[in-house]
Amino acid sequence: MIVNTTEKPKGKKMTRCCIDLGSSYFRMLSVEAESGPDGMRITDPVQERVYVGWGEDVAASGSISRKTADRAADVFESLTGKMAALSDLRLTAVSTNVLRTAANRHEVRKLLEKRTGIDINVLSERGEAFIGFAGATSSLERGVSAILFDAGGTSTELAWGLAQEAFSFVSIPYGTHSVRGDERSISVRIENMLLDEGVPSGDSPLPGTEESPTIMLTGGTAVSLAVVWRQIHGVVYDGREQVEISVEDLDLAAMRIAALFRRGRERRLLLPPERIRLLLPGLAIIRGAARALRAEKMVITTRDLRWGVVLGEGITERGYLADEQESSDSR
Repeated sequence: MIVNTTEKPKGKKMTRCCIDLGSSYFRMLSVEAESGPDGMRITDPVQERVYVGWGEDVAASGSISRKTADRAADVFESLTGKMAALSDLRLTAVSTNVLRTAANRHEVRKLLEKRTGIDINVLSERGEAFIGFAGATSSLERGVSAILFDAGGTSTELAWGLAQEAFSFVSIPYGTHSVRGDERSISVRIENMLLDEGVPSGDSPLPGTEESPTIMLTGGTAVSLAVVWRQIHGVVYDGREQVEISVEDLDLAAMRIAALFRRGRERRLLLPPERIRLLLPGLAIIRGAARALRAEKMVITTRDLRWGVVLGEGITERGYLADEQESSDSR
């Protein structure tokens, strides 16, 4: 069993924290977890995110620049430092495609770990998809059929199964930082790639189930879409509620957003500048996936990989870490 966490157990209640070193943002989630006769009770979720954007470096050159690596180390040190005073703490740091694929990933990982004293769990594609599925579907009743689509900065994962346990997944090497050129052609390419991988249909039951699956979206672009869709309707999105959106709504939002860009008025969107820059590429990926899944409607959730980590019992499943895959490939 592999459990790479910093843990100081003391009694039944502790703070569980996950720091996800994503391609665009470093995101932190901490919750108070208390075990009892009826299971684990989660309270007081606190979230923070800081834009680093090292996925842009990898998409452009294949490596992380020294300047960006130093910036990443500063942000990681700041986030971990905020947890240092807690005595009852389980802190787990995870990273995904950037530290799976960057040419200088080992050097950068060592830099961050040396600065903080915290081990970084570099997740495999399977680990990222399965833990992300567990986290995103944790808001559903256990056993509900679901498909999760997560458009990231440098890769995109699609997983399906029963909440909160995935059956299978597909990972494609496209993300918001790597989309270049006409968004419509990218959308068609994403659709065809997913269909070639044999992804399940959103309008028919998964094998062994009786109901059509709930299709869920998570990740930065999905949340940005929720913000914009609420803005179109004159409502401020509070980041806690789930937002249901039909494919017709998705197409309408994409057209309105594209019109703002054509007129140079995209800054009217209630999003930070880095999110605005990545919005059109991200929507192209989501629209391609929606067509591949034959989706009629989708549910946007802010629950993600971090929730899968804090609600779980550690990074314990074989095949969840990229290091295991590298060791296997080298044999």
